[in-house]
Amino acid sequence: MDEPYFIAKLKEHLPLTIEHAACQEGFLAVSGLQWSFTANSSWRVSSVQGFEYGSDEGPARGQEQELCGSLVTEVRASGFSPLDVILILSNGLAIESFSATHFEPWELRLPDGTIMVADGSAV
Repeated sequence: MDEPYFIAKLKEHLPLTIEHAACQEGFLAVSGLQWSFTANSSWRVSSVQGFEYGSDEGPARGQEQELCGSLVTEVRASGFSPLDVILILSNGLAIESFSATHFEPWELRLPDGTIMVADGSAV
């Protein structure tokens, strides 16, 4: 199976530095110089130890700040129908998104001006 367009396009811009991270009311946003990723649906931050925090069980106060300064070094598609993205970080964490809603579960803005939005109803 060929790599999804959004993964191939994102790989063109790696590594990306996370300069800002925010988590509130179930959404997660990370961004850097001229790029951003926002998970508006289900998501989690995981490590080799397992689940760290996510959309239903948010981070401990300020815990999302551990994302800042890390690099997005690798990306993978996830899901039976590859609708979602996993961002692998240089600090050993991963940000995983899940299309649990039909309306824009995640949005990705790249330094070249490309904007990609997941379609949770895509087949």
